[in-house]
Amino acid sequence: MKMGIIQSLNTDKIALNEETGKVSYAYAKELSRPAFVFEKVKNDAKTEQFISILYPFADKAPDIKIQPNKDNDFDKGIISLNIVIDGKKSEIKTRLN
Repeated sequence: MKMGIIQSLNTDKIALNEETGKVSYAYAKELSRPAFVFEKVKNDAKTEQFISILYPFADKAPDIKIQPNKDNDFDKGIISLNIVIDGKKSEIKTRLN
């Protein structure tokens, strides 16, 4: 059986809540489905970031960690992260602007 993991990798307090959702596989035919949302209390006007991973797996949930690199700067649109999944490291680098 295939399963998936949804994990927020933020270090501060975030809640994962289930909501009612809809999906349509044919025109004008909606079906109910579960939907999930990460929520965080925001106390100021500072920009917030959410780092989330959706990862499929077959038997055992993987160990997933994220490590920001020194040049990672969300405010400047510079994404530089290492994602480690069961000990295998992948580097993600991009500029958003």
